Amino acid sequence: MSQKTFTLTNDATGESFTYPVIESTRGPAGFDMRSFYRDTGHFSFDPGFTSTAGCPTNGKRPNTTWSSATAVSCPKGW
Repeated sequence: MSQKTFTLTNDATGESFTYPVIESTRGPAGFDMRSFYRDTGHFSFDPGFTSTAGCPTNGKRPNTTWSSATAVSCPKGW
């Protein structure tokens, strides 16, 4: 089976950048844009962290990001 991808095009330059799609356990799929800044020299902007997931590891709760508003567990998909 082939890998699903998502391609972004810079309208100013015509350059295209392709990223792998990641299926979710709930809701819509996303795409892995970890290399977006390296590839494009641009940052993405998500005001309020509303359409972004983060999964850094910390010493107290591995693979879980906690804030006063959200909890993201990468292994569990929530």
